[in-house]
Amino acid sequence: MKRLILLSALILAPTVAAPVLARPPAPVAEDRRVANMVAFTRLVGYVRYFHPSDQAFHEDWDRFTVRGMAAVEDAPDAAALAERLAAIFKAVAPTVQVYRAGKVPDLPVALARPKSAVGVSVVSWRHHGLSFGVAVDPKVYESNRERVPLDDKAPKPADVYRADLGGGVACAVPTALFANEEGTLPLGEKPPTGKAVTYAAIATEWNVLQHFYPYWDVVNEDWNKDLSMAFREALRARTATAESESVQRLLAHSRDGHGYFSSTKEPRAFRLPILWRWVEHQLVVTAVAPEAAATVKVGDVVTKLSGRAVAEAMALEMDLVDGATPHWRRVRALQELSRGDQNASLALELNGKKAVTLKCSLPRAADTLREDRPARLAELKPGLWYVDLDRVTDKEFEAAVPKLALAKGIVFDLRGYPSHIKWDTVFAHLSDQVLKAPIFRSPVYTKPDQKAATFEEGGWTIQPRAPRFKAKLAFLGGEATISQAELWLSIVKGHKLGEVVGSPTAGSDGNIVFQNLPGGYRVGWTGMVVLNHDRSRQHGIGILPTVPAAATVAGIKAGKDEVLEKGLEVVSK
Repeated sequence: MKRLILLSALILAPTVAAPVLARPPAPVAEDRRVANMVAFTRLVGYVRYFHPSDQAFHEDWDRFTVRGMAAVEDAPDAAALAERLAAIFKAVAPTVQVYRAGKVPDLPVALARPKSAVGVSVVSWRHHGLSFGVAVDPKVYESNRERVPLDDKAPKPADVYRADLGGGVACAVPTALFANEEGTLPLGEKPPTGKAVTYAAIATEWNVLQHFYPYWDVVNEDWNKDLSMAFREALRARTATAESESVQRLLAHSRDGHGYFSSTKEPRAFRLPILWRWVEHQLVVTAVAPEAAATVKVGDVVTKLSGRAVAEAMALEMDLVDGATPHWRRVRALQELSRGDQNASLALELNGKKAVTLKCSLPRAADTLREDRPARLAELKPGLWYVDLDRVTDKEFEAAVPKLALAKGIVFDLRGYPSHIKWDTVFAHLSDQVLKAPIFRSPVYTKPDQKAATFEEGGWTIQPRAPRFKAKLAFLGGEATISQAELWLSIVKGHKLGEVVGSPTAGSDGNIVFQNLPGGYRVGWTGMVVLNHDRSRQHGIGILPTVPAAATVAGIKAGKDEVLEKGLEVVSK
């Protein structure tokens, strides 16, 4: 009975039509595919290297080329190829035209000469060899996107470059474009603005440090909490400066002496014509440029900055700057307080009564203003030599080696940064033994949140070289001694080459990693772990002196360098 019911159900069930399947597209012949790829290749070269639009200049061409190839390969005919090429290049080259061969279209309106030349220029490429997008010596080859006034001598955007791309398509590529102060015309889609950009900068910044900053195990910070605080601060920000500070302050919580922050919105490319230091709980002027000599003297004590007590101004700035130690953050805060746009003014109160106003007149990178020090390589007393490793060069040092080999005592100054001399140039003469660098631990990350991170250890050695210096040695260091300068002092202490005279150093060494953020920000951080020779921690501690010494306000006013004097005393014994 059940079998009959089932059979009748099948007989009475409505008939269901079989689905109609779309016919698969006919396979594209190999010759057509090759022609498509050839056409795309030619157009990429024309646009990438000769079309001067802002959009093309900033494009990631490796990524673009991969995507473009995938899009054009299977175009079935010339019409489809022209359509696809036009669509692919529209965003990076809005005035470039792609069309069926023989069907030349009218030029875009944007290539017509404007009625007024006011505020209009012409942009085009000029290649001396090629240096755009390749690693070459820029002194040999140059690629420049030149901007010239709109006049009769300027290139004419309407003089487009026409070429047959093959595959039945052709192109018209402008090699010059009109531009105004905002960019090449027509203007591309403007990037997003507003707080979303700041939020994105915070997100990117937090992520790169969360996954690739190797010192979270020794930094006493709740990085997850810091992220929420940064977003909260950005939400409440009412000015562009406040938004920028929310990004900068998050970086400061990484507690890294290499923590680097810059913003295209606030370049602050100039600095005051004075140098100052925090000495005996006071802000003391230690050097003065000629243009400020009439109003400020070495030894003056700054008591107020723009009407605010110095201690308060420093505390606010120290909250924004990054550093592994409080004394390095203080150094960085004082650097930032002295910087601004060109001719920006800063009101100072000196010695509790005298008010002066100084302008940021020195370029930020200028190396013309220094605290008073001896010549970079000098015999200060018979048999006692001074070498400023911040200023001396390899050539100067090597020329002085015969004299230094006869010295009774040598003071090496590492209170700056050894920019012009290699470590082996010096250390090769300081020992009969092979010297080792500190321990470098390069992290290897395979999982998020630094889970299962491993480290590859490395380093390098310095071979001894004659003549061997027999002099007693002292090395000066202090709160402004950081990174490579700390590496030098680590070698000194690790191999007991001499006394370290001064105060604790900044506490940050190792190569720096940089990351661009949305909104024109750029950050940097220490990318590897550096340990002392005995495997003890260096980050956040620094190199501690074996002979403590510090400047005093009275000594600065008297023109003394008390740390150097202590170094000379040490090597004189």
